[in-house]
Amino acid sequence: MILFSASLKILTFRAWGEIMSTIDAQAVAQRIDTVLDILVAGDYHSAIRNLEILKSELLAHNGADNAPENGQPKAPWEV
Repeated sequence: MILFSASLKILTFRAWGEIMSTIDAQAVAQRIDTVLDILVAGDYHSAIRNLEILKSELLAHNGADNAPENGQPKAPWEV
């Protein structure tokens, strides 16, 4: 069971009463807005690269170096 608590700036994810991760939701939302602006401008390569950077930073914050290889299979355009 995963419990969810939030404030205006910080999201805290809890599982069985233990704090798993604290993420600045406002900063993540700003980064996503930046990626959306890049997409609207038509620079798809930069938008994808920015999403990859954001993903790696979030995984590093969570203590994981890379996404697990045996996880969800990649879509045809990711291969």
